[in-house]
Amino acid sequence: MSFAEYERLAEQHPDLAGTIQEVRKHLEKAGSNGLIRVHDVASFIGADPNQVRSVLEKLAANGLLGAEKMIECSHCSMAAHHAEFLRRHEEDGEYACTNCHRPLTHGAVRHLTAYRHQTEALTDILGPSAGAPARDGEPSQEVYCRVITHEGTSAIGVDAYKTWVARALEFDLFVDGVTRTPVLLVDGNSEVRKKLTPSEFAIVAEYMESRKITRPTATKVGSGKSTDTAGALFDNARRKVDIKVSRYEWTFFRRHKGVETVATAFEFAPPDGTSWCLIIPDQG
Repeated sequence: MSFAEYERLAEQHPDLAGTIQEVRKHLEKAGSNGLIRVHDVASFIGADPNQVRSVLEKLAANGLLGAEKMIECSHCSMAAHHAEFLRRHEEDGEYACTNCHRPLTHGAVRHLTAYRHQTEALTDILGPSAGAPARDGEPSQEVYCRVITHEGTSAIGVDAYKTWVARALEFDLFVDGVTRTPVLLVDGNSEVRKKLTPSEFAIVAEYMESRKITRPTATKVGSGKSTDTAGALFDNARRKVDIKVSRYEWTFFRRHKGVETVATAFEFAPPDGTSWCLIIPDQG
């Protein structure tokens, strides 16, 4: 956000003008890494937390920051996504803090809204090559990866890849195979999930590309593995790239019980109207 944009915001809200400028200075100094939490910013700049909250809300309302529902450990203040917290409790019955390892029960967490720089934060998470669009007039490059979306498939160079990564927040599901980082739209907020392992990305990519009903043991990476091992690989991968709706229902991957009378199979079947993107690195 430019200095002029902060000035306009200060003119629109003169009662917050001083806090707006202090927030601007802090965000510029802190850069685009990590979460932006109200009390952290208020503590750094010595401002009223309520005023800081109001400023961050206005920046988010203008699309300059992304708002995310979070929880934080009441013992060490480590933050986690609220949706992930709920999912883990629903699926596993428990969820531990990744920092102090204490159990995070509903009574042991604080709920808050945190913020991120939009494209800048995503660039930091997805890697230094992300976020810079290709410039007009540049020569075409060798194939760097393939892009598969709800609209079709294309082979692209590294600059075009950067452009696609910069658009990650536009999709309901974005899986970047270069960094193996998934991004999902959950309850209106973009959520960067845990990095996929190479095997997890391979099984997700095969399902997304083929769009076929397939047992995990029938995939390339699952071939030769036991039903339990291949199923666990798929299940771990699905948790990182999908949104659970009920016990057996997920948003993007459909369950087919007893296909071919052998075992449960799955299909990448995104709902009508959803947008998705898969990037597969070139293996040449």
